[in-house]
Amino acid sequence: MNKFKVGYAKVDVTAPTGIELSGYFQKRIADGVLDNLQAIALAVNKGQTTTVLVTIDCLGITKDFADLCKTKANEKTGLPMDAIFIHGTHTHTGPGAGVADEGRCHLFDGTAEYNERLAESLSNVAKMAVADMVPASLAYGRAEAR
Repeated sequence: MNKFKVGYAKVDVTAPTGIELSGYFQKRIADGVLDNLQAIALAVNKGQTTTVLVTIDCLGITKDFADLCKTKANEKTGLPMDAIFIHGTHTHTGPGAGVADEGRCHLFDGTAEYNERLAESLSNVAKMAVADMVPASLAYGRAEAR
């Protein structure tokens, strides 16, 4: 039987009001919060290999910012950089993550202060998911609807 472990964690990464939002090719400023933005991590271990997937509610993430977050997560978890995956959900109601090139894609920088806090949150949620790992099993089913 295939034995593995799985861990899960989430943190609030809601940007402060007044921050510029990404997308729509026009300047938009966050003037309130309808739903909080989240970063969620799933850690999976099989034998000697552990991988963590971190997803964040944002429009996009630059490679440099993802690399910074992976470096911080590596320092906190001990996982190799190539075992840490970070991606965005592509929401247009949050800031970009580490994005500074508004000319090409019209993504807006979430401000240096927000990006610093965000990098810390993403590395922390990865660490929390790894610490949360417990034995798990995987099953699937199949049915036909008529």
